[in-house]
Amino acid sequence: MTPRRGNPPDGAPRRPLLARVASNLAWGLVAEGSAKGALFLVSVHLAAVLGARYFGEFSYLQTIFVFLWMGVDLGLNMYATREVARSPADVTRLLADLTAMRFLLALALGALALALVSFRSDAEMLAVTVGFVLYLVVRAVQPDWLLRGLERYRALAAANIVTAMLQLAATWAMIDGPEDFALSSLPWLISYVVSTAGIAIALHRYGIPVWRRGASSGPAGWWRHWSQSIHFTLSSGVSTLYQNLPLLYLYWQGSAQATGLFAAPFRLVVALLFVASVFPMTLYPVIADLETRGEARALARLVAWAAVLTAAATGVVSAVAVVWAEPVILRLFGAEYLAAVPTLRWLALFLLLRSVRAVFVRVVCGMGAERSYSFVSIVSVAALLALMIGLQLAGADGLTASAAALAVTEAGVLAAMVGLTKRVIRALRPGLAHPPAEGPPVDA
Repeated sequence: MTPRRGNPPDGAPRRPLLARVASNLAWGLVAEGSAKGALFLVSVHLAAVLGARYFGEFSYLQTIFVFLWMGVDLGLNMYATREVARSPADVTRLLADLTAMRFLLALALGALALALVSFRSDAEMLAVTVGFVLYLVVRAVQPDWLLRGLERYRALAAANIVTAMLQLAATWAMIDGPEDFALSSLPWLISYVVSTAGIAIALHRYGIPVWRRGASSGPAGWWRHWSQSIHFTLSSGVSTLYQNLPLLYLYWQGSAQATGLFAAPFRLVVALLFVASVFPMTLYPVIADLETRGEARALARLVAWAAVLTAAATGVVSAVAVVWAEPVILRLFGAEYLAAVPTLRWLALFLLLRSVRAVFVRVVCGMGAERSYSFVSIVSVAALLALMIGLQLAGADGLTASAAALAVTEAGVLAAMVGLTKRVIRALRPGLAHPPAEGPPVDA
């Protein structure tokens, strides 16, 4: 029996909208939280056992492969999730297309990464790169996006929890000192191989073949998918570059040691940013409802209170990080990282500003001003780079210059978001609501 369009492939009836939203949000947070939590704990362990220099090398390669993954995905993840949600009955061809497209891109970009690293004649860096390339290929064929589109968030959460546990266990078992640096990417590969196999088994149980010969639509169909998906990756790519630019800047200056010193507190702040993003995420449906009804005053009050509450909650965490920066660094990373205490203090300010910014980003992008937000994001990258260079020319060390420039630039971005929010709310009229954005901003 062919599944009815709009229903899951197994024919299960749709639940009430509120129940679906609540369940998806809860299990989605579990899935993302387990992944982010594992990443932070792995970073803490690697920073402590590898030392600043090797942790800097690892963090640099890890960041490079974040960008390579974006080159493999090219927005297909979000695009495919949307397409599956629109038409669950048409998943077989889409699954075949995306698997082939991302697999070939992963092979090409992975080969390029290996070629570039091989010029350094560093056997350990090459070994870590090989592990990350294999991880990239495995991740490319992982159909986790299909679970999202089918609203199988419980299965997705289970897969992410297993991935996180395996990553943690493998890291603790395999990496115990600088001599194990060459093995540091293998836990990523191992955990993703197992989770990808688990997702494939789950899809088979739902009656969806992971691969069917001849199902792919070929290069013409691939190009059609890319032409529609590419806009999903542009804003997230700029945001990822902005957030990781200080780390890349330090490494490109030729200092793996400084990169490691920056990366340790930076990973802590990134983990806290995920926690801070949960509250603005829950506002998205409410913002859409108030916009649809044209209630500008109520929306303005909601945004103001949300910003104040976010600032108060995050402000406490940031204050703790500023006052007790030294014991926090010692406790998590060890005495070698004490030089990063001023960095953590600047990053604590960045945490506060970025968390409050997320509230305004939800409004700006949810009310049709995505292009203005993208323009601000592009300008912020240029401003951040100019500030880092300017502060160093003024005599600041690289660590302090990078963290301070990030905080100062974020203050400017927040001011721009406040101005854009005021503009879109003032323009709000009943019956003139913009259509909701395709999804919440990646960096919100």
